[in-house]
Amino acid sequence: EFVFFLVPLFLAKKTQAIHFTDVVCIGSGIGGLSASAILTKAGYDVTVCESHTVIGGCAHGWERRSKEGIFKFDSGPSLFSGCSVPSSNPLRQVLDACDLEMEWKSYNQWNMYLPEGTFAAKCGDIVGFG
Repeated sequence: EFVFFLVPLFLAKKTQAIHFTDVVCIGSGIGGLSASAILTKAGYDVTVCESHTVIGGCAHGWERRSKEGIFKFDSGPSLFSGCSVPSSNPLRQVLDACDLEMEWKSYNQWNMYLPEGTFAAKCGDIVGFG
């Protein structure tokens, strides 16, 4: 289990608390969180500073409500390939280095819905294409 000392910058300016740390990581995107996890695993005390109110950088989402319903948006990738088994995927390598396991949903195709129509594209390991 990893514990980061996360300091939202808007809050850090208003507090007088002093925290001594080995490493300060600026930004809680996938790169900042990955580096922080690896450093924490190596025994460093890491403080992550984030200027946004939500962690995750490009890998977070948000929703908007309207009279038509609730709409959910991803601000970054919504398809991660090669994470369910050891692979060359950089995210999977970080998870392996930190001894972290996650539950993955596996599938071999994804659908795109465009104004011109819809189509399905195969994805995943070439062995799965059969």
